[in-house]
Amino acid sequence: MKISKTPDALVNLKIRLDQLDGLATEGSLLSGKDKERVSALCGKGRETLVTAGQTPLKIGLLGGTGVGKSSIINALAEQVVSVASHKRPYTDKVVVYCHKEIEPGFGDDYSFLAPPAEHEIDGIKHIIICDMPDYDSLVKTHHQMVMDFTVELDLLIWVTSPEKYADGAMWELMKLLKKSSKNFSFVLNKRDELSEEDLVKVMGRFTIMLQQSFTDSPRIFALSAKEAFAGDDSPGSREFHRFASFIFKERREKELLAIKAANIEEEIDDLVQGILKDLRMGQDIQRLLKTLEEVETDLDALKETASNEVLDLIDTNLEDRLFNVLEDRDTYLWPVRLANNLLRRFMPSAKRMHVSKEMGSLPEYIKALDNRLNSTIVGLTGDVPTLSLSERLEGFIRKNRQSLDILTELSHLGQWGTRFFIMRQWLYLGVPVIFFFFHMFGAHQISELSEFLDPLKIIHDLFNLPLRLFQGEGAVAFASLILIEGVISIHLSSMKLKHLTTLVNKIKTTIGEGMAAGLMEQLIEEFSLMRKWSQRIDNEFKILKGDGAGRME
Repeated sequence: MKISKTPDALVNLKIRLDQLDGLATEGSLLSGKDKERVSALCGKGRETLVTAGQTPLKIGLLGGTGVGKSSIINALAEQVVSVASHKRPYTDKVVVYCHKEIEPGFGDDYSFLAPPAEHEIDGIKHIIICDMPDYDSLVKTHHQMVMDFTVELDLLIWVTSPEKYADGAMWELMKLLKKSSKNFSFVLNKRDELSEEDLVKVMGRFTIMLQQSFTDSPRIFALSAKEAFAGDDSPGSREFHRFASFIFKERREKELLAIKAANIEEEIDDLVQGILKDLRMGQDIQRLLKTLEEVETDLDALKETASNEVLDLIDTNLEDRLFNVLEDRDTYLWPVRLANNLLRRFMPSAKRMHVSKEMGSLPEYIKALDNRLNSTIVGLTGDVPTLSLSERLEGFIRKNRQSLDILTELSHLGQWGTRFFIMRQWLYLGVPVIFFFFHMFGAHQISELSEFLDPLKIIHDLFNLPLRLFQGEGAVAFASLILIEGVISIHLSSMKLKHLTTLVNKIKTTIGEGMAAGLMEQLIEEFSLMRKWSQRIDNEFKILKGDGAGRME
């Protein structure tokens, strides 16, 4: 079973020191003088943590012969530490079990201390276990020795067993040490030798005896160190782990008390409060972050509404150029070309687009955003990034005005549509001409020409055709032909212009959306440095104030 040995408050203090040290070495918020002060305090804090981390918990085990103190020590260490060879030569002395890197710190005033029994077990590195002489073999002249030594201990653990919990010698020694009773804890070892019914009886009597002599709420652990050392999953083993958790908890609390005694948190708070009084950027940074978020939202929504105006800013004649390129790729018969020129002359010109009535033109809107952001920046100190969305817009327009070469890309589009349009012109305009000739020559003459291909006859009829045009029937037929051809030409030209208008708008929309997206990326990139700077400064403020860092209670 794993025992947690690291309290959250201690971890948070370490994190806070690391964060403050980061502000002092890499941050932009603090002045040079404040960085030196914070760095020095962080160094002092780390030294305090190291010193407190080495502070051991000193516990004393008092018990009679055969109650299992050694088995408790070994179970705490999770391996054999206490052996008979440590104690046999020193039956009337205190055997101190400590890690070889930790100094017990008892001094030379106690002649009854045996040489330390050192070990290398990191699990109990900061716990010094003092195995006191068995009280039932302790001569009364040594009682004063035990009383003097208990003032050095953080915990005094009385170890007994089912057969010795009522031993008079133990209760007599307890009364002598009553002044230290606030540090008393009691262990009833060897519970595995009792049935559950007998355990309840023994614990009941033992508790009553302690309540009558010392406290209403004695801390008692009924455990089996032997089962815990063997790794058994038994009630006695689980109770031992509860006892071990209590020991390590006391060790953590002593470490925290050592840190509090050094007043490191109070020094950090005093220094931070003094720095915060001189810094008045907190609310300004929050306002700037909010404004940046609003501007980014506005720019994102601007992509759709600004696409046409972006193209107008880059090339004001783009629509006419697109029309010309698309028309030039087509072949017009002269009647349709004439009708097309007339219709183009009367087409309404494209209106100048604006982002919206409220926003005005795109440059005006971008300038308004610039003023809005720069007014928020006023008053901020430090290495504040410069910001100019208007300059970025002008640069984008210059760059794309030089590189915009989409017209050649359109020359290959719709070749099949062009050929179909030529065929349709010949068909639409040719049918009335055929009917005109049928009318002028007559069906009978055409039938004769098809049977007898006489060249002289054909030439004669063709020379007579102009003469017929000046006759009444011929003039009417020719005027009808001209009218029909004009109507067809206007129809073909109108349909073509509608198709071209749709295609131009589609091309403009596609290009405009791409240009608008590119412009928005440029504008967002322009103030991304400001946003990153603001977020970093805001984060440094939070670190300085200790937001989210826990305190030691």
